[in-house]
Amino acid sequence: MMKNKIIIITVIIGIIFWIVLLGIGAFTIFMPAKKDLNLPYYLPVILENAHGIQQGTRVNILGVDQGYIKLIDYYPVDKEGNFIFISECMDLCKEITVEQVILGVLNIRKKLDFYENYKLYTRYDNVIGGKVLEIDPGSKYTKNHNRVIENKKIDIKYLESNELLNLILNQKIELNKNALLQSTNYDDPVTIISYFIYENRETLRQIFKNTADITYKINRGKGTIALLINDDKILSNTDTTLLEGILLVKDLREILESLRENNILSKALYGSSSVILP
Repeated sequence: MMKNKIIIITVIIGIIFWIVLLGIGAFTIFMPAKKDLNLPYYLPVILENAHGIQQGTRVNILGVDQGYIKLIDYYPVDKEGNFIFISECMDLCKEITVEQVILGVLNIRKKLDFYENYKLYTRYDNVIGGKVLEIDPGSKYTKNHNRVIENKKIDIKYLESNELLNLILNQKIELNKNALLQSTNYDDPVTIISYFIYENRETLRQIFKNTADITYKINRGKGTIALLINDDKILSNTDTTLLEGILLVKDLREILESLRENNILSKALYGSSSVILP
């Protein structure tokens, strides 16, 4: 009886532990902190893609946590870069759509001044963690080979609360992708390697096939390399030939040394005789 009570208590404690752990994870990882909700500034940006990015993804400014992604969705644009909202044109969108872009609205604490040397990119925060959006607003002056360069300040559109609400509810707002910040992606090495393997899978398959053919021939004793590896007699003869070659080179070196010494001796005798004899 006592043993059953201990088992029941252990199971209950385990269930409570996992519920608490999942609750902490939900509120600290998957959801933005309560203090981050409704921050004062809404910054629209164009994301290269949404792989690993979602609502609630953290936003860092020069490495400092400054907010999160409030909204993320894709929208069609026309040839001038203007956003097309389906609620306005319905089926006509298909005729004027040139491409589709990912729009992300960042909810951040501070309003920033951006310069033309800004950087906006997504990256993995660590090896096993999720992605973050990193912002470097750039600087007015930069140095290049001891030469000071003045960077132009760029105009950035921030959304008002009513504009964001209209965008969420009615899918309507006047935006042009060329006037928004553009992001790039910095993926982790594992993702890059996987993408490289996928893109070059036919070439890699051919390399592995050729390697398999070569090893098959070697194991079967076909070809010069296979004979050198598998035939002891050929290997012994090769060793003998190499040894004879080494001895031949040694003999040639001794002959050259002897000729050089004889040449020096003959020159010395000739010089002595020319001094002694008139």
